[in-house]
Amino acid sequence: MNHEHDDRMEALRRALRDSEQLDTATRAKLRAARARAIDAAQAPARPWLWAVPATAMAVLVAALWLPGTPTTAPLPQVPATTVASEALDVLTDEQSPEFYQDLELYEWLDREAGRA
Repeated sequence: MNHEHDDRMEALRRALRDSEQLDTATRAKLRAARARAIDAAQAPARPWLWAVPATAMAVLVAALWLPGTPTTAPLPQVPATTVASEALDVLTDEQSPEFYQDLELYEWLDREAGRA
């Protein structure tokens, strides 16, 4: 049984060796493909490909981390007395609307009282 097994193994080895024998055209194609692969591996690297994204990232980081640069727009300064706040005062005041119609009269009376 062992001898039969060895004969079979030897037959398989011969068949494998015979299948490794390639014709001349196939060997030439394989040699050309290998040469192209070696040339491509030895080609100089292109470091400038990373320069554009690296520069963009550096500009973005610098813009965000610069001291004194506001990250949001400043809020507009609103004067303390505006038309809206005066209208709100009128609407929420306990005085009657007639009081505000005659407001100029009251202001004049107050000025006159200050002169006397």
